[in-house]
Amino acid sequence: MTKESGQNAVPSVPTFEVDGNNITITKAPYSKEDQELVDDILDKVEQEDFDVPWGEIPDLLDRYPFDMDLVNAYLLAVAEIDGPDAAVSFADERLMKFFAYLQQETGMIVGKGITSDVKFPSDRDDNRALLRVLFNQGFILDGAGNYSEALAAFLLKIELDPGQADDALDYILHLAVLTGQLDRVKELLERPEFAGLTKMDGDTGQAGSGTVAIDYGLGLFHFVAGDRVVAREHFERGIRRNPNVVKLMFERMQPVDSDAVADTLNMGAIVLGEESEAVDYIDNWFDTWQENTGALDFLRTISLDLHAHEETVYRLRATINDIEPPVWRVFEVESTSTFQDLHETICNFFGWLDTKDHEFEITAKTSRDLSSPVFDRVRDLIAEETFIISMVKPREVEADDENLDMDDEEDDGFDANLDQNSHPPAGARSGGEVVDEDEDDEDDTGSREYMSFFEAIDGEDEGDFQEDEVSIEDMFSREGAKVKYIYDLLADWKVAVEIERKAPSEGGSEYPVLVDSSGPAPDADENGPTGYMTKVLGGLIPGIELEEIESIRTRMEAKWKAVLDRLSKRQNDLEAVIQENTELRNRLLDDLKPAGSGNNQKSTPPEPSGRDAKVGRNDPCPCGSGLKYKKCCGKPSGKS
Repeated sequence: MTKESGQNAVPSVPTFEVDGNNITITKAPYSKEDQELVDDILDKVEQEDFDVPWGEIPDLLDRYPFDMDLVNAYLLAVAEIDGPDAAVSFADERLMKFFAYLQQETGMIVGKGITSDVKFPSDRDDNRALLRVLFNQGFILDGAGNYSEALAAFLLKIELDPGQADDALDYILHLAVLTGQLDRVKELLERPEFAGLTKMDGDTGQAGSGTVAIDYGLGLFHFVAGDRVVAREHFERGIRRNPNVVKLMFERMQPVDSDAVADTLNMGAIVLGEESEAVDYIDNWFDTWQENTGALDFLRTISLDLHAHEETVYRLRATINDIEPPVWRVFEVESTSTFQDLHETICNFFGWLDTKDHEFEITAKTSRDLSSPVFDRVRDLIAEETFIISMVKPREVEADDENLDMDDEEDDGFDANLDQNSHPPAGARSGGEVVDEDEDDEDDTGSREYMSFFEAIDGEDEGDFQEDEVSIEDMFSREGAKVKYIYDLLADWKVAVEIERKAPSEGGSEYPVLVDSSGPAPDADENGPTGYMTKVLGGLIPGIELEEIESIRTRMEAKWKAVLDRLSKRQNDLEAVIQENTELRNRLLDDLKPAGSGNNQKSTPPEPSGRDAKVGRNDPCPCGSGLKYKKCCGKPSGKS
């Protein structure tokens, strides 16, 4: 077949082999001219290299309209270039035509929302291409927030290939909860072909080969459906297979080995039973759990029963710096509280209205290995690291803006930072594994690169962390941790937060709880400690007796006198050093003068220039000898 273009191309179509309800697709062979180009495109897509000639694919699709490998490649390109809506429309059009052609050739009816016994087993190469299109379509729809349509795509995918349902079943379970389509999915799960994934083995307490995403998804699904007994079975199974999920949910927010987790996930892989699997699960379905707090509490109770995670309470003392009389609060908070929770707690117990910018500054022993001789001379300088935890800034959205980009949606998962030229288009998956993408791309569909959790944001003055991304346990558990809370970055209220103790939480207690306090808190609008202390010394703060004010004034005067004395001494020392350096400089300059030079030697006067510069014969010689010019530098040569 010669390579023709557009309307002149003769379409090459696949053939179908029917065996009962099973269909095997054999796609049309490529022409010699097309084979090399198609191989290059498909090989790169398989290797997750998306530097391919996307513009060539429409012409190829004209010649091979039902080639699902090409459809899948172009689906990813359209998602990248034109966004998820255009990509999904393209896929829908191609799938509808493909299923219509299938019905014409075989009489079998297949399509979204159509109950059918037709199967496309994934152990056939050309069948896998069709299933990849359905999966990627569902993945793109899910990332774009079109949950009902995504659920339909995933349902069709596993109905056509129930033997390989693992990759789509976790999406189906969570999307069913999000959309409320429980009955439809429950009917599907009751089919015999899914028993291996959904039924528990009474002897081992395990079933199938699904990931913990399916375990926790089944538990969530059955809890929302009202069956707590079955939900507990699946939750217990999930906890046993990977307790890191509940550890990250209830004990801390950051992995123990964050760098290793980031490296693993950036390679598009997870390790079953390890932290990478837990992070991937929580990142994908955090919002779903947050919208079902009853299920979250139920899972927490089960986890505590199984001793899968520990819950502790920190007793903290928060003291406002640079003011007198001392003002402090002692309170207890759960170790899983975020720094945003801690900010709100401090504001609440000090009576501040939470209307100012704020941040936390944490100093702790470095986690770097300083045992190398390279660090010997600078160990003390780098023995500590400082982290800035910045406030979560509210999103500014126009009230009538109904066409927000996906970038504007808040994301409770982890940050991304990929080069869009070297990674796949939005929502891309290849061979069933997640392929990361640039979170900042227009029309983001939700896939992202996982960065190291303790990696600062380069080039951004936003701090190393956002306060809702890290728990107090993540920082307070670091050796030598010191915490400073700064409220109102202009007024500069600084609050030292000290750990008094850490203990197991008491059942039935509610946190945070105020334990002890001292002194009325200053008004946050007092222009910082300086403005507040001015009012204290002026007797303008109610509740502070005159005797105490005088005592404060005396202490402050003594304190500042000592400071001034130190500054005065430093100034005197500095002046002495300057004088000594000046004298040394002068001596060095004298030593550098040529031998024999001095005031007794005549120096050659400058050549007179102009009428005003003329020296009279009887005038003093400009050389400074004290003689008249005619007897000195003006003496004619040859006379003595």
